Amino acid sequence: MPYKRYTANVLIVAVAGLFLIDGLPVFGEAHLAAKRAVHPVLCRAGLWQGSWQLFAPEPQKSTTRLSARIDYEGGRSTYWRSPDWSKMSPAERFGTFRMQEYVDYLGDRANAAAWPALANYLARNVRHPMDPQARALKVTISAEYARTPPPADDEAQAPPGPAAFDRFETLCVRGYAK
Repeated sequence: MPYKRYTANVLIVAVAGLFLIDGLPVFGEAHLAAKRAVHPVLCRAGLWQGSWQLFAPEPQKSTTRLSARIDYEGGRSTYWRSPDWSKMSPAERFGTFRMQEYVDYLGDRANAAAWPALANYLARNVRHPMDPQARALKVTISAEYARTPPPADDEAQAPPGPAAFDRFETLCVRGYAK
């Protein structure tokens, strides 16, 4: 029995070590070589973690909120909005972290190629509440941006409160045939 426990502990330490090697920012030639060696193994196993650079070297400087107006046959419209993270509990934010990242990346012009795919998704999946059978004719996706304030010098200072969205931009307008 102790042999099984020892083997399990060795396996846990090995996997954690692989995650550290792959996930941490490169800090030297030896680390880079190790990272290149373990990366294919982690990818094939489906365990690749990606970069853990949440705040460094270049912290995110804005928060993005997406919205869309979907126009349907018959002149009706409805709206879709990305989740409002400030109104979610910590557990809800943790559970939807990937969606939050997706929304932030979509608001970046460098990812404009993804906007039509989002419009297509919304046209297929967001139904008008009064006429669920109506087909979408046009989707207009917009983004609102709020600057993220720099961290406070005093760690005991309270958080700054809800984001002040001060910039609005239409990202994509996509039409669909009748």
